[in-house]
Amino acid sequence: MKNTKLLHWLWFVALCITITSCSQDELVNPQKELDKSVTKVSLKAGNTKGVMMQGFYWDVPEGGTWWDHLSGKVSDWSNAGITSVWLPPASKGMTGATSMGYDPFDYFDFGDFYQMGTTETRFGNRAELSNLINTAHYYGIDVYADIVLNHNGGAASEYNPNTGTNTYTDFNPASGMFYRSYNDFHPSTYSQSDEGIFGGFPDLCHNNPYVAGWLWGNSNSVAQYYKNTLGFDGWRFDYVKGFSPNVVSSFVNAAPGFAVAEYWDGDLNLILNYINSTGVSAFDFPCMYAMDEAFDNGNLTALRDWGMVCKSNPDKAVTFVANHDADYVYNNKLSAYAFILTHEGYPCIFYRDYEEWLDKDAINNLIWINKTFVSGSTTVLYADNDEYIAQMSGDPGLVVYINNSGSDLSRGVTTKWSNSIINDFTGNWEEDYTTNASGYTTISAPANSYTVWSYNGTNNTNATITLRMQADVGYGNALYFTGSNSVLTNWGGGVAGSWSADNYWTTTITVPANEQLEFKVLKGPYGSSGDTWESGSNHIISAPTNGTTYTVGFNGGF
Repeated sequence: MKNTKLLHWLWFVALCITITSCSQDELVNPQKELDKSVTKVSLKAGNTKGVMMQGFYWDVPEGGTWWDHLSGKVSDWSNAGITSVWLPPASKGMTGATSMGYDPFDYFDFGDFYQMGTTETRFGNRAELSNLINTAHYYGIDVYADIVLNHNGGAASEYNPNTGTNTYTDFNPASGMFYRSYNDFHPSTYSQSDEGIFGGFPDLCHNNPYVAGWLWGNSNSVAQYYKNTLGFDGWRFDYVKGFSPNVVSSFVNAAPGFAVAEYWDGDLNLILNYINSTGVSAFDFPCMYAMDEAFDNGNLTALRDWGMVCKSNPDKAVTFVANHDADYVYNNKLSAYAFILTHEGYPCIFYRDYEEWLDKDAINNLIWINKTFVSGSTTVLYADNDEYIAQMSGDPGLVVYINNSGSDLSRGVTTKWSNSIINDFTGNWEEDYTTNASGYTTISAPANSYTVWSYNGTNNTNATITLRMQADVGYGNALYFTGSNSVLTNWGGGVAGSWSADNYWTTTITVPANEQLEFKVLKGPYGSSGDTWESGSNHIISAPTNGTTYTVGFNGGF
């Protein structure tokens, strides 16, 4: 059931996002404008957090071109609805032009000084970094710096009296900022160790006031320089398991901005404890593991049953499908993006998934859905190995249907919309559905895919119709219409018809247009109610149409 107009309406969405009118209270749904009639969707809800882009992957091209490369992307990303970009560690690492930045040598060298065999970093120079940040800001995109506070790399050897051996702890950066030596690392006279050592790198001692001052405490600290001189808007903290939570708290207090920690663990309680200790957000690793179980092991109940940060503390959850370190979800990966972009949390998109590996138009559509419909809380309506259906409570809200099987599937669900037409806003399913007075309807999803349903702005589903029957009821009697809803007295005494020539009896009633209507006639004393039933089967109208007169045959007896 693929919609052949999908590419056309996705183009229209991209166009809409670029113009000012898209920030107003209402947005025309492009798919339905092309398919049928213009319908409008309220934007008073929507995900206020936005959508983050991880603007790199492991071993991006060397040569100092990456900052310029990203500068050429941010306009399109902004048009698509991306609101922030997370950059790799920007300063000079121990391997110079080949370093991905996670082995910092000089926190204040952004491609300005010749050291570690190069002037530029792997990503470029300071001027190119500044241009990227300024360009992103011009297009309304915040920029987050990746901050490595646990360890350093690239020092010269020196004698270390704390160990009685030589250690690689002599850091003499060309920037002239933050010289370090043996007592700035563990074991130090300030503390022998902290929570963790990474890969044998020198482990910074944050209890040393000199180290704390340079990282966040001084007016020329790393925190102040990144925020006030370079213009970063927020922080991604690397390997926070390696040091005390108060390090991150102190850094963010010194340089406020959005902050997310890489607390890599599948234990929800450990991550929630870290969030409570620091006040910052955390990447939702339990959610990532749940999606791996759901899509790679064929168990979509994992999306319902597993603990996730986005369920327990949605305001502090950064959800993601993959990143530069962890790319575990292989099957139906686009459906995994449908999951994080239709649920609570601050979704982060991996560069390679967006730019290289998956359908960019489909992800752009999901970003639009996230911006337009995601608010409130999630209720799971149904889940088994192959199907997952969940509803968000916001206004207008949404219902997402993920189908992990090899066949198209349909299922009846009770939604939050009564007597309303709902559409699939992904373009993956062409047919619209209509809910009854209780919100119940059938929805569908294609094989190995997903749909996202929401109210399309149309709830005028009542129909004023006329029921007409020819029957001779005898002098002093009348014909009464009774049936399956309250308008027709729920099979009670019925609604009196009006007589016209040739014994035709008619009644005009208003009923839900989407509901199947069943009725019969009764005769009874004129001015009273019916008491003698028409014989035979019920008369059935599958979907009453406004303004229509339904003339039905008399079954032949009372």
